Amino acid sequence: MLATVLQLHLFGMATQDCYFGLDAQHDRVILFKTVDLALHDEGSALQAVENLVNQAERWKVALLAFAQKAGQSGAQGDPRLFHRA
Repeated sequence: MLATVLQLHLFGMATQDCYFGLDAQHDRVILFKTVDLALHDEGSALQAVENLVNQAERWKVALLAFAQKAGQSGAQGDPRLFHRA
């Protein structure tokens, strides 16, 4: 699954500057984004967080569907694969 998401995000272009990573301790894929708050006012910082949440929801659905189609064991309906911190 990790190889797939690394190919899918294409340097953040398809994820609006969010990136996939691996939480090895919990064996799950994570989505994250770095936001330099010094460069943002309240409105643009909130927009950056909203973009992250929207991308997390989008990719959660898309990757679960992909995993189901690929028939990967343990991926179907396993909420541990996706986590918003």
